[in-house]
Amino acid sequence: MNRSSLARTLVLLASFLLSFTFWQLLASWHQRVPPNETVWGLFQGDMPTYLANARATSPRFFHLTYASPLDLSPQKHDYLIQLPISLLSLLLKAGLSESQSNQFLTLFFGTLMFFSLFLLIENILQRHAFRILLFFLLSFGGGLAWLSSLLRSDVGFWAGIRFFEHHYYWWFFNLFRNLIYPLELIHHCIFFWYLLCLVRLHGINPVASWVRRPQKRDNCSQAT
Repeated sequence: MNRSSLARTLVLLASFLLSFTFWQLLASWHQRVPPNETVWGLFQGDMPTYLANARATSPRFFHLTYASPLDLSPQKHDYLIQLPISLLSLLLKAGLSESQSNQFLTLFFGTLMFFSLFLLIENILQRHAFRILLFFLLSFGGGLAWLSSLLRSDVGFWAGIRFFEHHYYWWFFNLFRNLIYPLELIHHCIFFWYLLCLVRLHGINPVASWVRRPQKRDNCSQAT
């Protein structure tokens, strides 16, 4: 096994462990349920709506379209289609419960999301050390959101981050925390695959283009 194959195998394993660890954190609520409450197995407020849409699909197993939830007419027509919703409906029709469907999407597409990210990085960067570093930075880093803490220097760095995170609530997560959205993991996979196709099929490499650009300017200046 060469170095690239070994790196891919290790990253694939790490991708699964990241997704599994996040799900275990959520599942731990079953052991510490607050008094007079119960844990359904859905941990994000939009999932009941998505499940309702998935159950609104045709009883036929491989039927992809579903009727609008806002359609109050007696004869509803199936004209909406969204592949993540259709996939969720297939899982429910296969006999999985709402919680099990949620868990499957998190583990499968969470693993695939992280691994797709690494494949994209692998086709952009040459050095293995930089690939691993960028992989973990993108997986756990929140972009430039940490700069917001500088606006609340009076409360300290971490307290400033918590203050601003409270205001943007569910948004601007890093990839690891985004595992709480099972269907968004599918969207992330599609986005990474799209970028990967651009890099592989069309030779579009933003890093290489940025590095080569000054050299092209020098050549042009010498030519003039």
